[in-house]
Amino acid sequence: MATASLLRPLWKAGRYPELDGLRAVAVLLVILTHILQSSPGLIWPTGGPEWTAPLNQGWMGVDLFFVLSGYLVGGQIYRRALEGRFDFREFYLRRAWRILPAYFCLLALLTGIAQISPAAYRVVAVDPFAWRGLIKNAALVTDYAFHDMGIRSWSLSVEEQFYWLAPWLLLGIARLGRKWQLPALIGLFLLAVGSRAWSYHAYGLGPDVDVLEVFRRIYLPFHSRLDGLIAGIAVAVATARATSAVRPPQSSRSSQTWAACGRSLGLVLVGTVAMRGGVRGGFFAVVLQYALLSLGFAAILVGVLGQGGRLAHWLRWRGWTPVARLSYSLYLTQFFSIRAVESILGGHGALQTWLSPPLMILGCLVCALPLFLWVEAPCHGAFLARTAAQPHGG
Repeated sequence: MATASLLRPLWKAGRYPELDGLRAVAVLLVILTHILQSSPGLIWPTGGPEWTAPLNQGWMGVDLFFVLSGYLVGGQIYRRALEGRFDFREFYLRRAWRILPAYFCLLALLTGIAQISPAAYRVVAVDPFAWRGLIKNAALVTDYAFHDMGIRSWSLSVEEQFYWLAPWLLLGIARLGRKWQLPALIGLFLLAVGSRAWSYHAYGLGPDVDVLEVFRRIYLPFHSRLDGLIAGIAVAVATARATSAVRPPQSSRSSQTWAACGRSLGLVLVGTVAMRGGVRGGFFAVVLQYALLSLGFAAILVGVLGQGGRLAHWLRWRGWTPVARLSYSLYLTQFFSIRAVESILGGHGALQTWLSPPLMILGCLVCALPLFLWVEAPCHGAFLARTAAQPHGG
């Protein structure tokens, strides 16, 4: 009974099960690709057989996370702004209690390991421990000042910077006339694409450029990944304008047709990047692919929310729920879990090839479960309980 009670948060479905499915797919894309790339004999390097190319494209899961964040966070702000009841303090506290406890818990743990056993720290982290590196991670600026402590905090930095910007952006959008809201978002979307085009030409990010330069100039910074967040916001604004609920209207035949078109278009765009894209130089990879992914995932989002279709039915599968609930803790712990197994089994040939993937998956679960059950879920739940008890409801 005690175990069932402890694990209950894992099976608490979100309000919209389609989003649970998308969140689960996003984190699995990222983790499984990192496992493949860390397992000798299972990695397909650039230039390998064409049919293996999509297996290296799990980084696209991060772009899906950005679109989902734009939709959920942006939609929440926009609807409350229209109702005249947006509360800055409540918003920032909610985001902080949702994101920071688990993250700072891991930073503290890794810092302690570095002080007690530098050798053990080097097993899970790429960069040597440095206090300035800890400050970069704690300040959540690693999308511009990268330092690898064993947590891929650059995407969390992008999200946090979005949280600071989003209320001001959405409050401004809400004050615009209806005919100017979506054009303003399109302009911001094109601004992100334009910033990458400028970087492509200014820094010479052609096909032969060092991939680390692409990471530093394009893949990591907030300003060059803004189109995914804006695409999610645009979906939220468009659906909020069409209906009083967060879902698009379900009843009309035309809405079903548009949803089917959205799903098809989205899958085509995402599939194009999966076959042609990659984190490397070149105009398509540097400038276009992130825009196509943002539009593709936004179209899929429109196509599955509240609509029929096999894809929506598949995403509502109950089995996605625990993966979705664990997604944040899994994302935080995946890299040092994978690196630990890689270090332990390194040099063992075939044994490493076949044992690494299942052990890496097990390691991710072993690290993520306690973080979720003992830190992430209790902290977030305590905040929600406190705000629900307040007279104004949070």
